[in-house]
Amino acid sequence: MAFLSERKVLGMPYDEFFASGHRACAGCGEALMIRHIAKAAGPNTIAVMSTGCMEVVSTPFPETAWKIPWIHCAFENNAAVASGIDAALKMQGKREKTNLLVLGGDGASFDIGFGALSGAIERGHKFTYVCTDNEAYMNCLSLSAEILAKDGLKKITEVKKGDLVYCFNQKTHEIVLKKCTGVFDNGKKEVFELSTLHHNIKATSNHPFLTVQKRGRGKQNILVWKTIAELKKGDQIISLKGLSAGKPFHFNKIRLSKKGDFKVTKLNDAQLPLASNPDLMEFFGVFVGDGWTRLKRGEIGFALPEGKPARNRLLMLQERLFGLKPRTGKNYVYFNSVNLARFIDSLGFNKPAKEKTVPGWVFTLPANEKEAFIRGLMQSDGYKIDNSSRIVSASFELLKRTRLLLQTIGYRVGKIHKQSKKKGTRCVYRKL
Repeated sequence: MAFLSERKVLGMPYDEFFASGHRACAGCGEALMIRHIAKAAGPNTIAVMSTGCMEVVSTPFPETAWKIPWIHCAFENNAAVASGIDAALKMQGKREKTNLLVLGGDGASFDIGFGALSGAIERGHKFTYVCTDNEAYMNCLSLSAEILAKDGLKKITEVKKGDLVYCFNQKTHEIVLKKCTGVFDNGKKEVFELSTLHHNIKATSNHPFLTVQKRGRGKQNILVWKTIAELKKGDQIISLKGLSAGKPFHFNKIRLSKKGDFKVTKLNDAQLPLASNPDLMEFFGVFVGDGWTRLKRGEIGFALPEGKPARNRLLMLQERLFGLKPRTGKNYVYFNSVNLARFIDSLGFNKPAKEKTVPGWVFTLPANEKEAFIRGLMQSDGYKIDNSSRIVSASFELLKRTRLLLQTIGYRVGKIHKQSKKKGTRCVYRKL
């Protein structure tokens, strides 16, 4: 290359391989970084760059700031393209004399492009990979999104670095636990809602989702990542269908007061349970549907009229679990215990009607305890019609979490439907 000189400054070539005049902002750190990386790589370099800021500012058609061979590729496959170039250089005998430089952002490296990068490394391809880690990813979930973690369901704002969250293993097609490597606030962006028959999720247009790509008769279907912008009506999305069995929840994890952690608390002539069990979860299900606590009075109340099956079931469960003496009226049932009221409040069940929910820790329970909770909820706020069961509530959050809870134990759940104020909102589900 005739334009090159032998002169060096601080050990690097004097000549520029990333020219001035590009469209980056004055003083842009990323442009400065690429300029020096290109200098260090030298003239015998091929650069591969995925979609991103530097691709946009350095190659506005029909111009380019690159003075070395440069190839642009899609957001997710820069390492795959580099693998092909490396294989070609090897065939031509030029592999040892050529520097192969791959540049991508953190989204193209850690997120949607990680599969291609992992595969290239596994195959032993030779290239230098530079990740611009601006901790943005640029593909986001909305603040309303919820993440299923080892210690229960959490809002995305509650997930912290190091938390174990459930992920899909593409090799084994199983749900596995992986450590969260970081949570980033990307600011305000345009958000779209992805809807299937059983799921709804909000995300930015470039957020990737795993889809099934059919390959015709006799060929095995493959899994392909697609962004919301690439998805079309009718595409099949990989979604949650079931989780492995959980464990009973031990209540010494729950803080009842500022004085210390709860272990064993006397409650009249009985004791509060140390761990969850099916009877207790059914009791809590009835409570979420028709119950409340008044801590100052030490009162636990239920709006269960005489003759309603749930009333008899509640009285039986309470006698078996706590042994308290009930006060009953035509439309209500009451129990008195400050400790039990505090216990229920500490577990996250006592909410106003429109704010009721399924506490996150319930998602860690065994299937029989989850089903017991649903059974209790059905007795208070549900009904059956035809071959399906329906739950009605004024709380959309409760229905949304109940739907997900059912999906974790293998139930097929329909969409949440809004009805008149008298009938409320309902969730329909069937056993798979």
